[in-house]
Amino acid sequence: MGRSGVLPGSLSQVGKRSGLPVTALLAAAAVNTVLAVVAASVDNGLSQLVSFVDVGAICGFILLHCSVIGLFLVKRRLRSLRALLACGLVPLLGIAVLTPVLFHIHTPALAAGALWLLVGLVVLWRRRAAF
Repeated sequence: MGRSGVLPGSLSQVGKRSGLPVTALLAAAAVNTVLAVVAASVDNGLSQLVSFVDVGAICGFILLHCSVIGLFLVKRRLRSLRALLACGLVPLLGIAVLTPVLFHIHTPALAAGALWLLVGLVVLWRRRAAF
């Protein structure tokens, strides 16, 4: 995202020896450390923090399942029985299992996830409008 101009360019710089985005990794580690320390100092804070992480992970897996369906059944138009089972039914079952879990997470975490999704959609819309 740093290389595409969505994030500051300093976050896209990679280390010469490691090939890793060192600045981005250190920034993420600093933010996560601060969040963990703050959460640990508040009653029920770590539980809330875990629920925020869970929202991101579960949404990521749901979107992964959607992308499998989109790539193989929509874009590549695979229609064999094996493709329908592996790239259609299995991801749908994954979505069916994960969706109820997602909606049983703490409400503040769901609200933050919805806000983050909205921000992402606005950024996507603005970037598409620029092209």
